[in-house]
Amino acid sequence: MSRKQIANIQQKHSLLLIEEGEKNLLWTKRSFSNSSNCFLPLLLGSAPSCGSESLSESYAVLRRWNISANPLESLGLLLSSFSDQEIRQAAVQQIGSIPDDELLDYLPQLVQAVKFEWHLNSPLVELLLDRSIRNIRVAHHLFWLLKDGLADFQYKDRYSQLLAAVLCCSGQAMREEFDKETKLIDKLAEVAQKVWAMDQSKRSTLLAKEIEELDKFFYQEHVCRLPLNPVFAVKGIDANACSYFTSNAVPLKISFVNADPLGENINVIFKSGDDLRQDMLVLQLVKVMDRIWCQEGLNLSMIIYKCISTGRGRGLVELVPDATTLAKIHMKHGIIGPLKEHTLLKWFQEHNPTEEQYKNAVENFVNSCAGWCVATFVLGICDRHNDNIMLKTTGHMFHIDFGKILGHAQMIGSMKRDRAPFIFTSEMEHFITEGGKDGARFQMFVDLSCRAYNIIRQHTQLLMNLLELMLSAGLPELAEVQDLKYVHNNLRPKDSDAQATSYFTSLIKESLRSLPVKINFVAHILAQMKLVGPDVQPSLTFAPEKYTLETDGLISCVAVCGYEKKIVPPKDYLAMCLDAGPMIGG
Repeated sequence: MSRKQIANIQQKHSLLLIEEGEKNLLWTKRSFSNSSNCFLPLLLGSAPSCGSESLSESYAVLRRWNISANPLESLGLLLSSFSDQEIRQAAVQQIGSIPDDELLDYLPQLVQAVKFEWHLNSPLVELLLDRSIRNIRVAHHLFWLLKDGLADFQYKDRYSQLLAAVLCCSGQAMREEFDKETKLIDKLAEVAQKVWAMDQSKRSTLLAKEIEELDKFFYQEHVCRLPLNPVFAVKGIDANACSYFTSNAVPLKISFVNADPLGENINVIFKSGDDLRQDMLVLQLVKVMDRIWCQEGLNLSMIIYKCISTGRGRGLVELVPDATTLAKIHMKHGIIGPLKEHTLLKWFQEHNPTEEQYKNAVENFVNSCAGWCVATFVLGICDRHNDNIMLKTTGHMFHIDFGKILGHAQMIGSMKRDRAPFIFTSEMEHFITEGGKDGARFQMFVDLSCRAYNIIRQHTQLLMNLLELMLSAGLPELAEVQDLKYVHNNLRPKDSDAQATSYFTSLIKESLRSLPVKINFVAHILAQMKLVGPDVQPSLTFAPEKYTLETDGLISCVAVCGYEKKIVPPKDYLAMCLDAGPMIGG
């Protein structure tokens, strides 16, 4: 009975979700606990907080535990719940066995964990400094995480001292490189602020002038690396390929000339006025999921672009080449493009003329769509419309813009704007099955999605630790226990694999039948449709485009007159009234 009770408690995966009575039971039954039936952070975190006896017992548990079996479990011992230095040192020792490439995936949480150290002369700080000396990518990422952390007023002094230590250990060449990158970001911020403040009719002229001034930076510095990745070395700016977006913050699209003469331009979005830390977290967690899938032999063809906050309210986002929004694909078929079943099928057929190309596109779409369906569901990613879903002609699908996560959906009155568990529409099924000709492909998609979901469920503890370590970061939508509980509930740790498979299959069916998703797509196109200049980009799309009556389809104008919510048990339906203008050509 004791082992079953322990197993039930461990399925909560976080001390914040365990009640005091359960902690007492877990600690009382500690002799029944081991690495196969309990997580060490839960057990040690359940020990009474006072008395030397409980501390000595904690050390005894630590000594007998097979902690090296799962080094990532030790991340949970760096939470604020653990102040004892011996326990934290044991955790750091295990984390130190993780190779650099993998350690980079957890660096944001390790920087947050520095807040819970008694002093800077700690094993965790020593680990970070040692790895930054040995690996330029670790040093680079750590530098910008600490720079961003300086905006945290409570821990500014601590991060400032650690940043000084990183610079001291980096050597003169690295310090000079960091200075160049900082100057470049400051100059980009100045340009972005000026463009944002300018009247829309004059923005293009101003941007061209400012880009010309910005390019002078490279006359002095010659080559500079980008904060996104030290591999990205640039030597100038391609003024003709730069533009700005029409969203409220007016982000800039900057096209850098690659320092490698054989390399293509490196295109980025510079955002000023937007907090990118939440986007960073989502992309980090999706990358962790992808690593887990690959380790389990499941390659889902995921595209995970780079994003970095270079200070509170500004940062860089990597632009994926040859990608377009689902909204642009819809617009090729008119305003009602999202309502048509064949939209994606025709687009992919047009760009994949050979049988081999088309087959590969279908396979890449099935894989990547399955991965993003699981990721967006688990993390509760909301505000999903057709302008933040991206596609490549190779079939790869990926999501962008993560301002609403953990179920914090946008509201229309008292109704959630996001009504489906994730985005999987009938046009996507139509493409996968080639218009219903190949039903086996759809079953393959379902099986793949369920398998990916079950694999991630096996690593619930890791995801919960990563999220809990970020509770102190001050992110807008990861601030309380309820946010952790949301992800925990979505992972359904108490379900068997068979139960979880049945559950996720039902979510696919629910998403497939969701009419509000398509109405949301249409409404977003209506909101975005406007004439734009050649240097402007609507929303976060990747190429300047002027919309004409020919590309907009048969309807010349349309307006949303209103909508009403109709309750038809057991479903809610949104009825939208459209006032369409005259049809072109009669």
